[in-house]
Amino acid sequence: MRHWSEFTVDKVLGKRFCNGNCQYLLKWRDYPNSWESVDNCSNCIDLIKEYEEERIQVKTGMKNVELDQIIGAFQNRELIFILQWKGTSFCTLMSSKIANHAYTQAVIQFYEDRFIWL
Repeated sequence: MRHWSEFTVDKVLGKRFCNGNCQYLLKWRDYPNSWESVDNCSNCIDLIKEYEEERIQVKTGMKNVELDQIIGAFQNRELIFILQWKGTSFCTLMSSKIANHAYTQAVIQFYEDRFIWL
């Protein structure tokens, strides 16, 4: 029997929202590809960040894209952030579970901008 630590993700191949939950298509080393919920992706945050940025590059034709800011959020089955990319009007959706790790400072800034002192 293999332990979880022996399962290695080589690449993120796709993204979808299924029943309100964000899922990523993962290419596993020595195993078939599978769709995994964000909860099962904690060991491949950097690969997800790379995948998201590559998608923006393909759609906009820009190289070296950077996150500008998080411009909004909504609750589906999980908290989803709306990400705005520098130099473009293009936005993407990302689970807060991924954004919290991949874009920590932007998440903090998003909450600070909306914090109301009583």
